[in-house]
Parts: sequence; C-alpha cells; structure tokens
Amino acid sequence: VYSSGLNNYGQLGHGDNENRSILTKVEDLVGCEITKVEAGLQFSCFVDKTGRELYSCGRGDYGQLGVTLDQPKEGYGEFRPCRVPIVYEPKEGTVSDPKKNCINVDDIIEEDQPIIEQISCGATHVLVLTNGGDAYSWGFGEMGACGHGKSIKDTFRPKKIVSTLVKSQGASNYTFQHVSGGGQHSGAIVKTGSTGFVS
Repeated sequence: VYSSGLNNYGQLGHGDNENRSILTKVEDLVGCEITKVEAGLQFSCFVDKTGRELYSCGRGDYGQLGVTLDQPKEGYGEFRPCRVPIVYEPKEGTVSDPKKNCINVDDIIEEDQPIIEQISCGATHVLVLTNGGDAYSWGFGEMGACGHGKSIKDTFRPKKIVSTLVKSQGASNYTFQHVSGGGQHSGAIVKTGSTGFVS
C-alpha cells in the first residue's frame, strides 16, 4: 500500500504527520495483503484479502476510526493503521481510556469477524457490506449518515444497520447489495423480500 498528500492527522499511515508529495509505502501494512483501500476526509481504511481484517488511521474525533468507546477529544488521531474488528466486546477492566484506541488485538475473535465485501468512506463516517448482505456503519451521526435512526450521536464502533428498514419501510426480509458514503449522507442498494418499500 502506498499513500501521499496531506497528512496532518496521520491519515497516510506512516507513523507521523508529515505530508508526502510522492507515493510512499505504508510500512506497517507490509505483509498484510491489503486488497481494498478507502479514504475519507482526513482518515483512511484498509481491508486485507480475507476480508476479515480492517485497519484505519488518521482523524478519529467523530468515531470514524471505529476504535474508541466514547467521544474522543477534538483532533484525536492515530498515525499508524490500527485494527478495527467489526464484532468486538472489550474485556472488563482492560480499557484504560474510552476516548482512545480501546481495541486489544489479542482479544479479537477472528472466527466471529464477518467477511467485508465492500467498504465506503464518507467525509467522516464508514460503511461496510459483508458477504451475508449485512451492513455496518460508524462515525459522524448528526445528520443520520450512519443510518441508525434519528439519533444525533456519533457511532464510535462498527454497528450493524438493522430494524430501521423493517420498522419504517415495511421490508420484512432484506439484504444489502451495495453501500456508499457521501459527505454527510449515505446510499444503499437493498434487496427486499417484499414487492417494494412502503411509501
């Protein structure tokens, strides 16, 4: 993986905040066999060839890195790619600061990780589509871009998008086919088990 450009929050993944004018190898990802790369506003995401390992770096004060349990301080960032498990429960007593990276890689249960088929970064949020037709999102929540309802709260860890389609649209069975993040909005192609959404 190579990156270049603005690096004020470490979004290039080189362990510093120095800008790069030429594509430079991301040393921390050597050997990870990354096959998908997505960039948002001041942060980046990387998925390996198995689809089970996701990494992020850069700005994370809206939860867009997916590694905190609480609202980070303004300007929070990770200068190196850090692991973002989709399914994860921190062990009690292991989190020293919920506003910083709370992921203990040794506690990740690899077989519980869904396979990521697609990833899309908006300006300050992330959506992933798994091979089972589920979608997860996290990041800036004020405009509802994460799709978890009308909450104005940010989502700090990957959260499955559920129930809103059933409750508001009348779709009894549905699978996500494609997800896409925009500035402060999202779009998705959804296959339903019904003849269509309730208008």
